[in-house]
Amino acid sequence: NWLIKLDKALFSAFNIATATPWTNNGTICSFPNFCEDNEIPENTTAEELNLFAEYTANSSLFNTHNSDTNYQELPTAVGFCMAIEREVIELVGLFDEKAYGRGYAEENDFCQKAIQHGFVNILDHNTFIHHKGSLTFKDEKPEQLDRNLKTLGERFSNYFHDVQIFINNDLAKYQRARMLRLVEAKQN
Repeated sequence: NWLIKLDKALFSAFNIATATPWTNNGTICSFPNFCEDNEIPENTTAEELNLFAEYTANSSLFNTHNSDTNYQELPTAVGFCMAIEREVIELVGLFDEKAYGRGYAEENDFCQKAIQHGFVNILDHNTFIHHKGSLTFKDEKPEQLDRNLKTLGERFSNYFHDVQIFINNDLAKYQRARMLRLVEAKQN
């Protein structure tokens, strides 16, 4: 039901631009370790983590401040898997292939443009999707990432500051902890 849940999150309020699920390899949406690339915990499946996310999300852990939704607000979506509101695409345009080439930071650029138009990006805390990262670019990743992050910073001077504030606040840490307790209980 991952697509149904992402769709529900995306349309839970009028001002949502994107919805990103929990994943093992998604920086600010990573589980079990925040801002790290993780393996799926031993003796656990992605399907079980999806169920654990759904189970633990049914509490009032989330304070979104500027949104009309009860989902955790993000400074950006994570491009491996994100639902995007079509009206936002029509308003801010597609990903900027000219500036970012084949990838890295184009979704962040898109999300910043959406924020400038009054939209928010959210974590779909009900959903977990496995992500085997860095397969697309392999050896090209460091150079591509450095170049594109420089472009992103030049376009949106607030971006890295906003991400750092999000990381420092880590409002989703309680859900990650509850999900991890379920993983540990299953392993014992």
